[in-house]
Amino acid sequence: MILDRFVHLLEKGFVMPVMNYVKQCLDKNNTDISLLRHFITETLHIISPPYSDDFVAALLPIVDNHEVTGAIKQNTQERTLINEFIEHCKAS
Repeated sequence: MILDRFVHLLEKGFVMPVMNYVKQCLDKNNTDISLLRHFITETLHIISPPYSDDFVAALLPIVDNHEVTGAIKQNTQERTLINEFIEHCKAS
């Protein structure tokens, strides 16, 4: 429920405080991976380019983390969003 609130805060413009907190959760390994996976998929549904460098620096390590996104099956909308985000970031 809290991560859904974080997605709402992203929509309201509190992007970097939320992203920094979520990245800390991953770095400290104190949050269940399925919750981070849920946050990532919900976030990818609401964002669109152009992305700030700070945003990419916070989100890309989480999205690129196999432990977080590796369990998302191929040929799903979530996997497509993940691949598109990674491709866009690496092309920039």
